[in-house]
Amino acid sequence: MQWIRDIALFLVFSGILLEMISDTRYYKFAKWVAGMILLLQFLKPLAETENFGNRLFSGLLSFNYALGTDRVLEEIYETDEQTENSVLSEYKKKVEEQVDHILKNNGLRLSGTKISVAEDGSLQELFVLAVYEDQKEEREILVPTVSPIRLQEPPKQDAVSPMELYIRELLASVYGMDESKVEVMIQEV
Repeated sequence: MQWIRDIALFLVFSGILLEMISDTRYYKFAKWVAGMILLLQFLKPLAETENFGNRLFSGLLSFNYALGTDRVLEEIYETDEQTENSVLSEYKKKVEEQVDHILKNNGLRLSGTKISVAEDGSLQELFVLAVYEDQKEEREILVPTVSPIRLQEPPKQDAVSPMELYIRELLASVYGMDESKVEVMIQEV
């Protein structure tokens, strides 16, 4: 019972002291010190028991071990994320090589790609930009001397060439994707 009385007296005196210095800059420090002393007062009966030092030491060691375990887990998660990014970039590189091979077989040269991969590893979207291989044909260019005059321009439409349709269908079937998720654009050089 002496222990409870000591705590009660300490709370009363520390409350009075803190009230007297509440407007000073030392208030936070005094409040922290009072809290530490109160904590020690609560631990006093435990300190009087046998093996308190050993229990405290083993508790601190297990706390330190728990902190170390958290750091190790964080490092493992970071390594897993780096490995996942590496595998994903390698996968995208392989898909790009395959698309390049398919395009070369059809007389096209790969100019650029944009590949989106779903979380399950399947291709989500595939955008391919290709150009026709340089053909060594000579083309005759006729320059008209007078341009025709049109009163009203017909609206321009983005026409998809048969080659673009064929490559889109081919890539969709190779990768098992919906054709709407594959976009192919072939530019003249």
